[in-house]
Amino acid sequence: MRRRPWIPLVTALAFSVMTLNVRESVATGAAANMSGAPPAGAPSQTETSEMATFNLKVGDASLTATYADTAAARELSVLLSGKPLTVQMRDHGGFEKVGSLGQSLTAGDTRIRAVIGDIMLYQGNQMVIFYGTNTWGYTRLGKIMGITPDGLRDVLGRGDVTAVLSAGN
Repeated sequence: MRRRPWIPLVTALAFSVMTLNVRESVATGAAANMSGAPPAGAPSQTETSEMATFNLKVGDASLTATYADTAAARELSVLLSGKPLTVQMRDHGGFEKVGSLGQSLTAGDTRIRAVIGDIMLYQGNQMVIFYGTNTWGYTRLGKIMGITPDGLRDVLGRGDVTAVLSAGN
């Protein structure tokens, strides 16, 4: 039988990659579930397709976002049920647009790695739309759906934008 001294190295490397993936999943709030089944408490595919949404209009583009399961997102939903909300957003750092909501929502900030399409609450009264990534203390508000990362970058463009938020389903 031939000795294969590389087998322990491959095994150690595979374990390290699995450990990093689990840590990344935990850090991003994703479930570390190797079976492929949805984590306990996660919405089913049916529930996900029926999740409450809101609309964003940026320039000529109409976007749809799902609400996060946070107190701040529920408050935003109530706010949008009355009338549309216009948010003047400035570019920050080449990866996000930031604008004042005009009032404070319940912040439950945790260290989150925001990715393209995430909509976050910052400092209780600032809405942030990500077209890049960043790790900071945020409260989730929602996630833009149905657009590619490049498409979202094109919509948000360079410089300042005006986003009009309105109630969805």
